[in-house]
Amino acid sequence: MASTVIHRRRFRRVLYVGVLTAASIGATPAASAGELDPMVEVRSPAGLAPDAQSVLVELTVFCPENRTVEQAGVSVAQPQASGQVALPVLCDGVARYFTVAVPSDGGQFVTGSAQVSAVLAVRQGRAKEVRDSAQVPVEPLVTVTVAAEARLDGGGEAVLIDVTAACPAGSAGQLSDVWVFKYPAHGMGTFTPTCDGSPHTVTVTVPAANEPFPVGSGFASSTVRIQEDGVTFSGQDFHNVEITPG
Repeated sequence: MASTVIHRRRFRRVLYVGVLTAASIGATPAASAGELDPMVEVRSPAGLAPDAQSVLVELTVFCPENRTVEQAGVSVAQPQASGQVALPVLCDGVARYFTVAVPSDGGQFVTGSAQVSAVLAVRQGRAKEVRDSAQVPVEPLVTVTVAAEARLDGGGEAVLIDVTAACPAGSAGQLSDVWVFKYPAHGMGTFTPTCDGSPHTVTVTVPAANEPFPVGSGFASSTVRIQEDGVTFSGQDFHNVEITPG
């Protein structure tokens, strides 16, 4: 039976991924920022860090201008582990999407589901508190880093490049790829990641597909795939790479 493939972006520790103006979250032209209420929304899914010591949660947060934040935080709870962390909220009338890592207070988080709760309490004369809570799926996250340097091998018949990947224990590493491009030369190499919660670096041989690789600036990318319960998840990294004589 074919597996389901889910492509997930690589999370960073705290990453703003977009902003919305006050008008785009429902304010009419006549409404001022001072008349809007704060908002916090838990988004789905959450991600299990490879070491199982934190869960990465996506949120939408909005705080009107000229408010003072009295409380802002998010918590994650599972039967065997829980944790909470403060939210870095700015009261400037802009809604933000961002991801925050919630560390465990003890025990290890697992994939499956978790209760995620968020609170935002602000004041400008009167106090206003908003909350959101949801049972969200927790998916395994894959982190991957491609080295910034590749080394010629066999006179350019291939390049050697390091790739560091990490994935949660309990997931199964799948055949993954590394591409290197230095126009017009290009090629793909493969490897299978080890999923035990720790980062592992492998040196991948990337054979030239059409003509020998030259030295100079090129481009490299890697997609690392894992599988859990018949579902395939992936992480990706891509950037410029310097091809050296080796």
